[in-house]
Amino acid sequence: MDILIYAVIILALVLAAKLLFSSVRFVFKMLINSLVGFVLLICLAALGVRVRIDLITCLITGILGIPGAVIIFIISRFM
Repeated sequence: MDILIYAVIILALVLAAKLLFSSVRFVFKMLINSLVGFVLLICLAALGVRVRIDLITCLITGILGIPGAVIIFIISRFM
């Protein structure tokens, strides 16, 4: 009976570690996407493209990264 309890505890610890690692990796990826998207928005603004840098544009580029910055660029060209 003790072996079963230890096996369940070890399984729970392994699953918790995997969940923690995957969420840390997700947060790190979102941080990198946000940074790259923000830099692209700044570069677009420096090139003379009228891009508003606000919460919505930062969220779009943060979630989508470079494709998000391209979407913001295309939308700003037609607005």
